[in-house]
Amino acid sequence: MNGSPRLIATAAARCSRERTGATSKWLLSIAASLTAIVLGLVTLILLGISTGPLGLMVGIVLAVLPVPAYMLLALWVDRFEKEPVWMLAAGFLWGATAAVFFAYILNTAFAVVMFGVLGDGAEVAVAVVSAPLVEELAKGFALIILFLWKREEFDSVLDGIIYATMIGLGFAMTENILYYGKSLAEGLGASIFTFILRGVVSPFAHPLFTSMTGIGLGLARHAPRGSWMKVVAPASGLCLAMFLHFLWNGSASLGAMFFLAYVLIMVPAFLGVITIVILSLRKEGRIIREHLLPELRSGLLPGREYHALCTVRGRIGAAWRAFGSGGWSQRRARIRLQDLASELAFLRWRTARGIFPRHQTPAAREAGYVAQLNALAVQLGWIPAARAAIPPPLPIPPAYPAAAAPRSGGFKGVLIAVSSIGCLGVLAVGVIVAGLALYGASLPETGPPVVQADEWLERQPLTALLPEQIGAFQRESSDALDSDTVAIVGATLGLAGEYSSGMTLLLLRYRSAELAANATESLRLAWFSEVDGWGVVPKTTANPAHRFDAAQTSEGEAAAVWNYGSLVLIFRGDAEQMPQFAAPGEVAAMVQKR
Repeated sequence: MNGSPRLIATAAARCSRERTGATSKWLLSIAASLTAIVLGLVTLILLGISTGPLGLMVGIVLAVLPVPAYMLLALWVDRFEKEPVWMLAAGFLWGATAAVFFAYILNTAFAVVMFGVLGDGAEVAVAVVSAPLVEELAKGFALIILFLWKREEFDSVLDGIIYATMIGLGFAMTENILYYGKSLAEGLGASIFTFILRGVVSPFAHPLFTSMTGIGLGLARHAPRGSWMKVVAPASGLCLAMFLHFLWNGSASLGAMFFLAYVLIMVPAFLGVITIVILSLRKEGRIIREHLLPELRSGLLPGREYHALCTVRGRIGAAWRAFGSGGWSQRRARIRLQDLASELAFLRWRTARGIFPRHQTPAAREAGYVAQLNALAVQLGWIPAARAAIPPPLPIPPAYPAAAAPRSGGFKGVLIAVSSIGCLGVLAVGVIVAGLALYGASLPETGPPVVQADEWLERQPLTALLPEQIGAFQRESSDALDSDTVAIVGATLGLAGEYSSGMTLLLLRYRSAELAANATESLRLAWFSEVDGWGVVPKTTANPAHRFDAAQTSEGEAAAVWNYGSLVLIFRGDAEQMPQFAAPGEVAAMVQKR
């Protein structure tokens, strides 16, 4: 009698905790969803600024188009122990919104700092240094949260690969919006090429990188408690993800090396992950075979159905046989039975390893699975209804490890700690971004962006820059051209202020003196050898360090190509103005001042 009030109070407290936990989950889910929506909208706005409205719309269509097929492929691999749809959706949503947002902000901040140090080399530095570190950390953060939060779901290497694939697909989809949108400005051909390259040839890049982190977390789940693998495996997986990402981006900046890296590194790595998936599926089949033996012996599962449950091919064949005998309803019942049988087998497997579900004892959950299997077996005609009315003996494994009993509040403390660290991390990111922005604003002016050799070659051939085309760049004042113009007017470097309006003065800066010399030779041949009306033989300097080629028409119009180191200066105007900048040292000194 004295124990009854205590039992009632304990039960009431348990119900209260469960209600509070359910409310907290809903509030956390709503807050996470709203945050993802806000970050997604902000990310789309940032992408729209870079691509323009039309580029943004086209980019969204092209980026979303292949995603359902790749998602279905990932879900098809998840055959035995299917992951909760909401967890897969949460991973995809994180990759498509929050991960891209933080990566965009941090990569941009890094680019601002590097531009002040490296100038035009900042873009390459972001691709090979910042992007692998920032993006893999942003994607891996979601994996770690799922790993800590859902121990009973994220419990194998295959689970790590599947969750990583969903996060990587979300990240790649949003990132592709930027690439597809920008390529539209270069023409339809460039858009098609970019779509084939990113959407068809290499759609697995981000899922592959993040899978390394997922594999590391899956190995950590299998490691014994207290083992060094609990820390080393996830850290090694994350480092490998960053390294593969570094190789991928680094090869892309080297031109032809991209295809070599694709064949020698990315394809073997992808095939390696596929091999791990196949081996993991075989292991899961063995787990099902071992832990469903009680159902085979009791007659709940016929022998043929028991063996079909243990292989991917057997499951697919059994589902279609059910469709042939009873239509869609029988097929759905067979698939439901397969899912329940897998859940039962993996519940027993996790329980034997000391991983228990929360809010329900293993025995209670196991009894629920067995009861549902009995009902489905009756529906499928495997056992008579009269037998199903008598509950079968509960097939509990011989012993649950008492030392591995679930600890109350253990994960809650970890989740609170991780959430606190995450909030502090977001605050720190904001402070860092603000500081970098102020630092970037305090940097000295570096002048307008210069055209690199590869960028110039992408926009138009060197030999296509004929005098009549240069005329389109003539200015009536010393104002600078727009920053997205093919070349940079010398007025932006303080050169044209000393000369009359109406002339053309363009400055190109190349990565090396050799590239600049090649460009000079191409322009000289185009102007002075192939264009009618330039009758004067070019005059050149003897100094190989700089070269000055000029010619003029009978009407007194002159043109010149001047090369000094990695700089190429192009002039068109009155012949009388030619001597004013013929001295290489004068122009070089003015350029170096800037």
